[in-house]
Amino acid sequence: MSRAARVSRIVVAATLAGVPCAARAQTGSHMRAGAWFSGGFAYERACYSRYSDRHCLGGPALGLGFGRALNATVQVGAGSTGLVSWSERDDELEVAGSLTGVVRVHPVRRAGLVLTGGLGIGSILLTPDRLGLAAEAGLGYDLSLGRRVSLAPYLALLHIADPYRPTTYRQLGLAVTLD
Repeated sequence: MSRAARVSRIVVAATLAGVPCAARAQTGSHMRAGAWFSGGFAYERACYSRYSDRHCLGGPALGLGFGRALNATVQVGAGSTGLVSWSERDDELEVAGSLTGVVRVHPVRRAGLVLTGGLGIGSILLTPDRLGLAAEAGLGYDLSLGRRVSLAPYLALLHIADPYRPTTYRQLGLAVTLD
């Protein structure tokens, strides 16, 4: 079984394990007021063309975010993602990162659906000459574990417009958010 399949199964199992608790907690009103902090772990995968060949990378990604709620449905803040990828084909390690301004929107006030987006800077090899625009978009579902804590499985895209090799990373992850 591939490493990606194992990580995906772990994320799905952890999500399903939290569903009974979350279902009980969803009956109460989840607070989205004041400051928020979110941290998560994901498996990321990226493919791009390199010298007319398709080149794919995969590995763990860590994300952190913080900010403030504007109202019960919109939150703004900053987010950072660190990616570590291993290229099996080239036997090399690649590290990338981003720092973005983030908007989190909960389209239905009492439901757990959350849409995220942001713009900022990113770098594929974490060197100043490789800085470029970073854009992210994501979709998740907050499973409320209490009035101010939620567990959120999510899917996200992060595009880093590296001057030498623009790359889009796809992430499947699980985050904990404190409101």
